Formats: sequence, C-alpha cells, structure tokens
Amino acid sequence: MSPIPEIEVKKIITEDASGELLVQRTDQFGKELKDLGLSTSQIRSLFGEVRQIQGEWAVARQKGEAAAAERQKVLRRLILLKPKMESRARRERGQ
Repeated sequence: MSPIPEIEVKKIITEDASGELLVQRTDQFGKELKDLGLSTSQIRSLFGEVRQIQGEWAVARQKGEAAAAERQKVLRRLILLKPKMESRARRERGQ
C-alpha cells in the first residue's frame, strides 16, 4: 500500500474544508485493501478496531499527564493492530 505523504495528511487536516482530498485518498485506500484480498467484513472489523483505539486515545489525552501509562497501552494496541489483522486474514483463508 502506498503511504500518504505527511504533507498531504497536513493538507487534509488543515486545508481540505470540502473533504474532497480525504474522500479521494480513502477511496484509493479502500481499493488497495480490496486488491489485497480483504473482504468487506474484514475491512469493517479493521475500521471498528481503529475507531475503538481512537476513542481510547481521546480519553487518555483528556486525562493529561497522569494517563501516560494508559496512552502507552493504547499506542501498543495500535502497533499490534497490523499483526492482529494479518493473523485474522490467515485464519480466514484457512492457513
């Protein structure tokens, strides 16, 4: 998959009021996931997991410095997301 350049991410966040660039990039990302052989349910599962992590991160940020350990836990969950999804894909393919 092609990573989104950092400058484009900043543009999406700060300059893309219409959301057009975000839609283009997510459409491209979805097609790349499909080309990798991910099913709709796998993509939904991945999205759900990312949203949970996002929610946990927001809660940890609001707690301030006292939640450093909690933020590390959420960051670890994010880092382990890729191997978790790879394992799920192998299991669903019967490998």
